[in-house]
Amino acid sequence: MDREYLTTFPWIVPFSKILALEKMNGFPNKSVVGGLDKFLSRWAESLHTFASLRNLPDEFYALTYDAMTGDERSFWVDRWKEVLETGFNDVALGKITTKNENRNPILGVRIDNPDSLNTDVFKKPPSGITINAPIDRLKGVDIKLSARLKRLDVSSIKDLLYLFPRRHIDYSNVVKIADLDLEKECTVIGNIWEARQISLGPKGRLKATEVIIGDETGNIKVVWFGQGYLARSLKANASIAISGKPEIYRGQRTFQSPEYELIYPGRTQIHTGRAVPVYPLTEGINARNMRRMTKQAIDNWLGGLEDPIPLDILKRQKLSDLRQAVNQAHYPDNQESWASSRRRLAFDELFMLQLAVLQRRRHRNLTMSGVPLKIDQLGVDQFIASLPFSLTNSQHRCIAEILENIGNGTPPMNRLLQGDVGSGKTVVVLVALLAAVSGGYQGAIMVPTEVLAEQHFQTISNLLGGTLTFTGDNIVTARTESLAEPISVGL
Repeated sequence: MDREYLTTFPWIVPFSKILALEKMNGFPNKSVVGGLDKFLSRWAESLHTFASLRNLPDEFYALTYDAMTGDERSFWVDRWKEVLETGFNDVALGKITTKNENRNPILGVRIDNPDSLNTDVFKKPPSGITINAPIDRLKGVDIKLSARLKRLDVSSIKDLLYLFPRRHIDYSNVVKIADLDLEKECTVIGNIWEARQISLGPKGRLKATEVIIGDETGNIKVVWFGQGYLARSLKANASIAISGKPEIYRGQRTFQSPEYELIYPGRTQIHTGRAVPVYPLTEGINARNMRRMTKQAIDNWLGGLEDPIPLDILKRQKLSDLRQAVNQAHYPDNQESWASSRRRLAFDELFMLQLAVLQRRRHRNLTMSGVPLKIDQLGVDQFIASLPFSLTNSQHRCIAEILENIGNGTPPMNRLLQGDVGSGKTVVVLVALLAAVSGGYQGAIMVPTEVLAEQHFQTISNLLGGTLTFTGDNIVTARTESLAEPISVGL
């Protein structure tokens, strides 16, 4: 039987598998959802035409399988199998062969030598165009879609490459239908036995697509609610991958609105059978469209992404190539490659941030002049000696560095004083403030809350010691031996 029959009679492949399952399981009439008679009734007209062309007697299609005894079912199944298998081969029956061990059954990609696969080669953009080209350079992206992508801060192809997924859903667990485990994410690969549009809800207003998918171990019903149009694109005999969680619906195992993808030789799967990216979305862009766009950008433009990090740094830090990291961030091969990608991209982000801070500091140092303060070292030393506790070596070191900075004036001091709670940061800051005041200037401490401001006011007033005079609401004047003039502290 040639391929013309398979096109004219699309029920042949699923029917052959149903018969095989019936024979293997002892003819229980449970190999297809609803029973074999229901399947035959759906294809009654086509079955009649087929039987007429093959000159088959009426009992091939007119009998009721459910009413047959076990022996009658066995005889009937064997006769049908003999008719259907005439002229069939493995390809016509849709069987999965293992002659080519280097073919990935999910991705549909043939790898001549898996060990020598070069994953660092990515296609470059057309000549004279860079990855900073507008996003509408991608196929299928028009003005309306470009406007929607701008809401996600995506204006160029590079922006899309750096629009990384929030997370991934692991659909890499590929199982047979007979081995399905409820409530666990998985992927099933099989052939479409039947696809049709059904009506649900009051007056049948809700349209849905119902598909029966089968493999060599069984079959399962798949329903997409509110997507009746799918029945037109999901044709019988087509290979399909379904990813999601199987559930019990009306007493039967089903997939409800799962991810799906028709399998074609040479086409990489992006919606099923792998770690599937979940992107930020906006109105007018669904998850499948976003994955298609990012995959197109990676496949056709990623080679134009230049790596700014020198090779010696990459080797020293054991970092992956930038193009490979971006690719794996979107569509990782495994957990390890995703972790390596994340580490590289995090390094880039922190490295660029550090470079920006250093550049800003360098610009400030070259263009800004500070005010040098004349430090009253004797007064500072007397104040430190008057404290009811001794400073640590770290406090002494920090005070010396700060006083040196403000004494020079240029470049202006910009420091981060880091320490645990209660480690003595406030007294170090107070010494710097006293140095500024002794030089004829004012100083201030800014804190984020009113409570903390009151705490600092109290702490500083106590540390100053000497004679304290309250000259107004939340203002205190301190006269100490270490300072020639009194100072006022206000809150």
